[in-house]
Amino acid sequence: MSFIDYAGMAETRDLRTVKTRRALHEALVLLMDGTQAGEISVKELCRRADINRSTFYLHFRGVHDVYMSWLRDMTDEYLLRMEREGIIGPRRFDARRFILHTNELAERYPAEFRCLYRGREEDDLFHILGMKTGEMAKRLMLGQNAGVDDYYTFALVFTVSGLIISYIDWIDLGRQIPLEYLADLAEKLCASPIDSTINSMASDVSGDAPPADARNDGN
Repeated sequence: MSFIDYAGMAETRDLRTVKTRRALHEALVLLMDGTQAGEISVKELCRRADINRSTFYLHFRGVHDVYMSWLRDMTDEYLLRMEREGIIGPRRFDARRFILHTNELAERYPAEFRCLYRGREEDDLFHILGMKTGEMAKRLMLGQNAGVDDYYTFALVFTVSGLIISYIDWIDLGRQIPLEYLADLAEKLCASPIDSTINSMASDVSGDAPPADARNDGN
């Protein structure tokens, strides 16, 4: 099963185009499991997708175009799932659930997410993620019959990008802390000033922190 909802895509686009897009996307994900998109030839991609090269060039100029197309569709689907889960909404963002649900999706679709992480190495991931998150923020604002709030848009882009960086770094560093701790930390950082969060973490490490109930009494 693919992470991207191609069936839903086919409801608003030409079916043959969607089938070609899907075949190339899925072939690319398989090939990128062991290499970068720039090292894959059009011939190799077409062979894996069972698409002839003339059909390929009707839709894409090269392998990088296919990758960017996949990355845009992947990011759209990722953000849409966050919205459906109630994690992202107008004036609402659940940082803890964002981390936990990202991990759940990554475990359910490992090949797609490994391919997604590779986009970080060339900054493609964060370019597309920032653009798509900004589009989402504006759509959410307009859906509330409110004008576009640049502060909300920037805040959402900044938060989503920052948490994705943190999650990928957590993976790269060998998951040295429990996932629940990472999710709790994300929640703290999004809910309180950075200096007070760091001071609280330092107290936790030193053993001087008051009991959890006492820390929450003033909230």
